[in-house]
Amino acid sequence: LAWAIHNARLFQETLELKEFNEQALQMVPLPVLLLDRNLNVVFANQSYVEYTGIPYDHLIQRPLKEARPKSYLVSEEGRKELEGLFISGETVHLERLTVGAEAYRNRVIDMLISRVEAPDGRSLALVVTEDITESLEKAYESSLLRRISQTMEGILDIDRLLYATLTCVTAGTALGFNRAILLLVNQEENL
Repeated sequence: LAWAIHNARLFQETLELKEFNEQALQMVPLPVLLLDRNLNVVFANQSYVEYTGIPYDHLIQRPLKEARPKSYLVSEEGRKELEGLFISGETVHLERLTVGAEAYRNRVIDMLISRVEAPDGRSLALVVTEDITESLEKAYESSLLRRISQTMEGILDIDRLLYATLTCVTAGTALGFNRAILLLVNQEENL
């Protein structure tokens, strides 16, 4: 009887620990995913659900290949990274991965993959993803503005300066403008 009570207490503690760990992972503001060796989704936090747009029920206990067939982790390269992780146990940090998105443009992400041990002894892959697309775009725009201002400082002829300004704001993706107009005011003629 004493063993039964002890085992019941241990089982209850294990359940409480599992619930605590899941609550802690839910609090992480980045998308978090737990995968087993067969790439079945064991856990996904709310941030992951929101990031992917896939309902929680369509993720949990399903193969990642079915839930997110276009995921980097399903690709041959991604599977090799996961296999290496399960063999060596060394954390993998993948930087600036370009991944396809459902929308019109690709996204750039950083991905951290670590091996963790589940209470039942299974090895799981903990995948944390950070979308860095917007920060890279802001850095590019800031660099572009700096180069534009440096170029403008070196031009003394007003016509060349105006031409350069219009070209800079409309060239390529530049600052997001595909058209621009420059209106000049003539104060002498009140125009």
